[in-house]
Amino acid sequence: MEEEKELNQLFVDSDYQNQGIGRVLMEKAKSICPQGLTLTTLQSNTKACLFYEKHDFQPGKLSKNKINGQPNIEYRWIMS
Repeated sequence: MEEEKELNQLFVDSDYQNQGIGRVLMEKAKSICPQGLTLTTLQSNTKACLFYEKHDFQPGKLSKNKINGQPNIEYRWIMS
């Protein structure tokens, strides 16, 4: 079995959010990496956290952002 891949960046310009673009990008990432994906975001980025959880990512370990020192949360998606 292949190892999970990391989704490093996923951004949609705020002028274009809530139009399904993020959903399409996430579906594409999942289709490229059906073995699973992990990603990390700031815990305070509640909009992103809700988006990832809506797309079946499960919250996991907590860490500290190496750049700004803020708390991070790791999310993991595995095809069911």
